[in-house]
Amino acid sequence: MAYHGVNLCLRTLVKYILLIQDYPEDPRAFGPRALRSYKT
Repeated sequence: MAYHGVNLCLRTLVKYILLIQDYPEDPRAFGPRALRSYKT
């Protein structure tokens, strides 16, 4: 269970890294959900 959670988190981080590479100049590209999780 814990390993699956960590694996899912790593996949999410990779997805965000790809988003940053696709939109390096627009932080709004993350969307409201990502910004909310970033502030928390």
